[in-house]
Amino acid sequence: MKTIKHFYLAMILVLFTIQVNHAQNVGDTAPDFSFNDLDGNTFTLSEQEGKVVFIFLFGNSCPSCLSVGNKTETEIYQVFNENPDFVAVGLDVWDGSSNTVSVSSFKEQTGITFPLLIKAGSVLSEYGSTYDRLLVVDKEGILSHKGTTYV
Repeated sequence: MKTIKHFYLAMILVLFTIQVNHAQNVGDTAPDFSFNDLDGNTFTLSEQEGKVVFIFLFGNSCPSCLSVGNKTETEIYQVFNENPDFVAVGLDVWDGSSNTVSVSSFKEQTGITFPLLIKAGSVLSEYGSTYDRLLVVDKEGILSHKGTTYV
């Protein structure tokens, strides 16, 4: 009986350790992802090699995301968008309400002109993050910034 308890305890610790270490940290290789934008085009992170990728994680009706969305456009995208080594993308991580209509409304309300991707919630667990956060992936595909506070 004692051996069984130890086995289960060991399994719980292993699973906990795997889950804790699964989230990406600055300096780790950024997990690849691929999602569709509002026009049905597919954006794949690994295809952006050689470019700095700015990623805005948002929820399509999140009040905070709506209030800062325009700043991501004016203070980041508009500043760097003419650099051929820069790309920006927004990921709607609220899969339950993520669709063309809700994300188009978000885009209209915020004035964002960079691509917004739909149903991208799986990146939250991959990156160990949440909505209303910023990520930056460097030219070599390494996570170089992982926001830990609201945008």
